[in-house]
Amino acid sequence: TTDLQKVRIPLFDGGVNSQDFFDKIADNEGTQVENLLINNRGQAKSRHGQALYSADVGSTPFNGIGSFYLDSTTSYLLMASGTSVYRNNGSTDWTKISTSSMGSGYDTGFIQANNLVFAFNGNANTSWWNGSVWNSGGSWPTSPPVITTAAWLNNYLFGAGNPLHTDWVYVSTNLDPTSFPTSTVIKVNSGDGTSIKRIEPYRTGEVIIYKERSIWDLDINNVDTSCTPQPTCQWTITAISRDIGTPAPRSVVSLGNDQWFLSSEPF
Repeated sequence: TTDLQKVRIPLFDGGVNSQDFFDKIADNEGTQVENLLINNRGQAKSRHGQALYSADVGSTPFNGIGSFYLDSTTSYLLMASGTSVYRNNGSTDWTKISTSSMGSGYDTGFIQANNLVFAFNGNANTSWWNGSVWNSGGSWPTSPPVITTAAWLNNYLFGAGNPLHTDWVYVSTNLDPTSFPTSTVIKVNSGDGTSIKRIEPYRTGEVIIYKERSIWDLDINNVDTSCTPQPTCQWTITAISRDIGTPAPRSVVSLGNDQWFLSSEPF
């Protein structure tokens, strides 16, 4: 009886199998059973599985997923695969929307800013799509910078994670997320040797900046039209923690009045 398997789910047709007795030996499964009590606890209940959402685009894995709400009646699911970006609005096939290479194997993020959706991965030029035309972007400052994390708040697009300037936060022109002036750059505790891993909006007027070993609060609520450069001269940045940050930017989530994340050592 040492090799006897009490639990067995033999079939997986159509996904996770249902209606099997997970603690019952079927006919002819035991060639020799002696002094053994088998306890039948009941049936294993589980869903039957999910059909493929849409036809595959090949053997290249997905490396990013997002959404775009074009108008009140049209929305798209977006995904990055290989060097391309695709969209789907519930049809049976993905439609390629990118006309430039996003690079292969890079984690890709999406963010909607105003009536545009931006695709970024820290390698290729930050590109954007308006629902019909794909813009491949270019070099900053004539185009948005190369970034790995972004936030849209109070009609400003914030970007960070540039491979050449890892502690900079770039700020767009108000209501124009494709324009990033050279004067509206915020350098977050430059010289500490750590890079920005994630920027996350908090409520309606703050951006929380997560570095590898520190966390900062960028308050954009202040109004002072007499200073320059606008608007960053009127904003304040305050350290929340100089001891911990996050090495895991995708772990940061907002939940009510809190933000949760996987922290760096020692916590």
